[in-house]
Amino acid sequence: MSVNRLEELVNQLTVSDEKNSNEIPDKGLDEFVSLANGADVENDEFRRKFAQSVGDLARKEKYRELLGKRNVIQSLAQFAKTSSSVDVFYEVSRAVGNLCYDHPNNRKRSNDEGLVDLFMSFIQREERNLQKVVCGALANLADQTEYIQEKLSSSQETLKRLVTLCRVPSESTTTPSSSEPSTEITTTTQQQQPQQQPPPPQQQQVVKELEVQMMAARALNNIGEQTEFVNRIIDAGAVQVLMEILHSNPKSTSPLVLIEAINALTTLCVHYEHGAAFIESGGLLELLEQLSHPDLTFDVHEAACSFIVDLSENDGLKTKITNNTAIVNKLVSGLSISDEQKKKNYTKILSNLSLSESNVQSLFKHLSTFIECLSSEDLNAKYTASTVIGNLARTDDNCVKIMETGNIVDLMLNNLSTTTDIRLQCVTLGALRNLSLLPSNKGKLIAKGIIPQLVKALDSENDHVKYASIGTIKILSTANPGVCSEFIENGLYSRLIKIASKNRRRS
Repeated sequence: MSVNRLEELVNQLTVSDEKNSNEIPDKGLDEFVSLANGADVENDEFRRKFAQSVGDLARKEKYRELLGKRNVIQSLAQFAKTSSSVDVFYEVSRAVGNLCYDHPNNRKRSNDEGLVDLFMSFIQREERNLQKVVCGALANLADQTEYIQEKLSSSQETLKRLVTLCRVPSESTTTPSSSEPSTEITTTTQQQQPQQQPPPPQQQQVVKELEVQMMAARALNNIGEQTEFVNRIIDAGAVQVLMEILHSNPKSTSPLVLIEAINALTTLCVHYEHGAAFIESGGLLELLEQLSHPDLTFDVHEAACSFIVDLSENDGLKTKITNNTAIVNKLVSGLSISDEQKKKNYTKILSNLSLSESNVQSLFKHLSTFIECLSSEDLNAKYTASTVIGNLARTDDNCVKIMETGNIVDLMLNNLSTTTDIRLQCVTLGALRNLSLLPSNKGKLIAKGIIPQLVKALDSENDHVKYASIGTIKILSTANPGVCSEFIENGLYSRLIKIASKNRRRS
């Protein structure tokens, strides 16, 4: 009887919700919650159905709030504690996971009811479907919630279990064609279309394995938001296992699993100590080699490059990266790939690496590649080349070598005169400024025709471009009356008057 009434109420709530998303029948919701204390509360089929209904409703934000306030989590906890049914455990875990998505109050309620501890015991079980939803629930409970992260990371048994669940299954050889895990918060089994045949049992098993991997990696990622918790996760062997996922053939796994593994690695390795260990152990080089795999999807490539960008922004890790010739070679080779968006990622990484004076020298051996990029049709390649060359020109020896190498200045002046991109104009002017700091280079730059280009740059509407140009003009003309005359002949004086007048009007 209660099961029938439960279904009726869920249908009423669903229909009412579809008619007016801003109006929820409180009476129906109150009766729905009250059924958890009704006559059938000891019946496992009712418990399963009730928890399933909560999980379905909690996919929407407003129901997460309303159900949480009505103490439905207390009822779910009681079901899980007093039942021995795996089906009940599954639905309770799924429901709690959905209730706790982006909801701090429901996370607290769940922890207070002992559900975190209960899920830590559930995760030790062997049922794949249950493992999937429990990992998802733990991920949502731990997300930005330090006291739950502390509890989970304090249990080496739990961490090691999560790491084990991330491990690539040795017998999973069938590729799930389109059966990616559902986008639901704690993933449910994807429903097949009526006209489709269900996938064969072996493929179903592979899908389950992939879903468990994905959720376990996400849980580790969310637990490791604090440095002290990261140490515990790494001690449990997480980095090695996450790298195993990345080593797997992209055809035999889901892109979502790879992305979750990369996200977890990002969380674990962005701190210097762990990032350095990751680089020194060969992890970064292995990741770069995997990026060349032809079956790797664009989203996975983006996630991996975002991770490497984060590493390259850490001053200490820049040295670790640039000291490894093989890594630098791989990064530089990325400038020659045909995919413009992927190439953009490599330009960002190399630009970051070149910002540190102690590291740029390792890039000098690739100067010929950067010269080629100056004449590339790709704007990002030009930008990176100008940035790196400008940073290389911070030392006198490099300034001399750059001026003696090829047609670098000609290419940069051509880019300055033909581009409308503000970023490229600024880094090109910055590189020319650094080259002009060496007295012996000044005459060579002037002979190349730099003066008309610097004066023309003052016509830009962008203040950064004008500022960069004025800085180079100042260096070239200091204590050099002849150069000053040439600047004036090219229209410098009138442009400076115009700039000064415009700035005076602003003030």
